[in-house]
Amino acid sequence: ILWSCGRLTTSSRPTIESVPASVPDGGNVVLLVHNPPENMLGFIWYKWMNSFTRVEIGRYMLDKKSTQLGPAYSGRETLYSDGTLLLHGVTQKDPGSYTIEIMRTLLDSEEAIVKVQVDTSLPVFCNPLTSSPLMIQPVPRYPAEGESVLLQVHNLPEHLHSFYWYVGLNARIVQYFGDTNSFSWLPAYKRRGWMVYNNGSLMLQGVTEKDAGKYRLVFSTKGSEIERADVELHVKSK
Repeated sequence: ILWSCGRLTTSSRPTIESVPASVPDGGNVVLLVHNPPENMLGFIWYKWMNSFTRVEIGRYMLDKKSTQLGPAYSGRETLYSDGTLLLHGVTQKDPGSYTIEIMRTLLDSEEAIVKVQVDTSLPVFCNPLTSSPLMIQPVPRYPAEGESVLLQVHNLPEHLHSFYWYVGLNARIVQYFGDTNSFSWLPAYKRRGWMVYNNGSLMLQGVTEKDAGKYRLVFSTKGSEIERADVELHVKSK
């Protein structure tokens, strides 16, 4: 009997998921990469301008932990080390196809493509599936020290009165007032360049191991209903 020793090959190839599948005008969309190759050197994101032309948004090299921006970069895109692309405040200029080219160590590459859809009929606070539970997703899931991470909120209800972000059990980060569409920050976090969006998502810039832990979103609707959702943030040390 002849035994063959080695790692089994699989047919899994990189794919991209748009979260959400259809984003409201002014909202944020995350392009998540699934099944990336283990021996990845870096990656390049492109936006297709038409059926024949694609233009580089930016590239990220893992060994240098550096980002190089391309001509299609608008200032509203963020590239993460796991291949994720975040589009902030999408407009009618953003729908279309996006491609990631993943560079491997053996001087070859793999590509995957995804289509971004913008629905102007959806308000920023509304999710078309109103029965869907509130969910918070860290993007990327395991950021490294010094990186930025988005705590992306899905299915935030309509008719918000206010919402609060906390770290730990009771340390408030920021509060949003729906009546005046304004924010009130704890100065320590505002100085670090952290940002919050009208859809509830929280952007943490330059995270450290001290930022790891539980984050809580508490919100109230105009019907005086108060709800909350928690998410655990893990930060990889360098």
